Amino acid sequence: ILGLRTEASLRFERGLSPEGVDLASRRFCSLLASFSGGKIAKGSVVVYLKKPARRTLVLRKSRIPGFLGVDVPENEVVAKLSRQGLRLSDRGSSWDVEIPPFRLDLQREEDLLEEVARLHGYDRIPEHAPCVFPRVGKKHPEEEFADRVRDILVGLGLSEAYTFPLVSKEEAEVLLRNPMAQGQEGLRKSLLPGLLSAVETNLSAQMPGGALFEVGKVFFLENGEPREEYRLGIALFGRPPIPLSGKGFYGPADLKGVIDGLLSALRIGDFHLGPADDPRFHPFRRANLYVAGKFAGVLGEVNPKRLDLPGERRVLFAELKLSVLREAAQAAVYKPLPRFPASKRDLSLLVPLDIPEAEVRKKILAEPLVESVFLYDRYSGPGIPPDQISLTYELTFRHPERTLSAEEVEEAVQRILKALGELGVRLRL
Repeated sequence: ILGLRTEASLRFERGLSPEGVDLASRRFCSLLASFSGGKIAKGSVVVYLKKPARRTLVLRKSRIPGFLGVDVPENEVVAKLSRQGLRLSDRGSSWDVEIPPFRLDLQREEDLLEEVARLHGYDRIPEHAPCVFPRVGKKHPEEEFADRVRDILVGLGLSEAYTFPLVSKEEAEVLLRNPMAQGQEGLRKSLLPGLLSAVETNLSAQMPGGALFEVGKVFFLENGEPREEYRLGIALFGRPPIPLSGKGFYGPADLKGVIDGLLSALRIGDFHLGPADDPRFHPFRRANLYVAGKFAGVLGEVNPKRLDLPGERRVLFAELKLSVLREAAQAAVYKPLPRFPASKRDLSLLVPLDIPEAEVRKKILAEPLVESVFLYDRYSGPGIPPDQISLTYELTFRHPERTLSAEEVEEAVQRILKALGELGVRLRL
């Protein structure tokens, strides 16, 4: 409870056999009687909260020569292991080995093989170089995908940061049993504190701005059990380091552009933004990201109340789940260049404020002749009803086998407007 390390705690953490209590008590009584002249009463009382069951391991006979590099007769194996208190039952190609309670070091088959080697004698095992066929190592798919994300973000102009995973207990769900320092009592549940610390360090060094990202694990509780997962954190702050870009600062559109570039490079097309309710972010500049219908993360401007930065600084931040992105990512597909020309039309639409832009885009892309949709203008103000907003799109039409006529394009536009009418969207005249 107190977290103190004593000689007793060191012994117990290495494991002690519960059945050794009876032997120890008998020895104690014997010594007490011999030195004090007392008389030992007959019998004993044994109380277990839960008596541990005897453990049984399987020792395969074929593993002995393969593991030791030398043949050991079966009768020798049985005799020497039995003298150590182990009970062996022959099952043909293997033995079932019952482990005595005082041998807590025997936990798996390899431990039994090492015991056979020790009893047989290391000096009787011939010395020669093992013949092992080389194998090419391979990263876990999670690590490979994390590296792919790193390469994409570096290509987008961001710099990778590595931050410390230990945080204060107020910012953690998974706590350490024996923390080594104050303020490092738990494991991070978000990448935000570490990246904010990196932002503060850069601004304190009078850096004009920067774009940072980190790919790392976070730790949280799920049904009372600790869990961990890979996440991606992105932080934009200050002025973009792009020549001839003026003295403007990073804004929400820049953060969304980075995420759009990442998803495009991963060939993820099924994604949209939705309302968010995360107090870490500005109440009117935040959104949830959904990929293939699954919650993938949150992005927006960090709540100014969480910042302790010099001046009126804005920090744009996003935190995404790599597991969701990995499930939705697609391999590159190569197609020949189109043989027939495209037709383009601009549509200015009046959209109710409660209709997400993703729904409008979905209706437009449902038209088979639409090849792509590009939103290039958003306007609200004089001439626009207060409960609506004007969105202007460039639509590209193309047929894979022939050139479209003007009449066919116009018919496609009318079908799109009819479908948008179901959402209360109409053409701006």
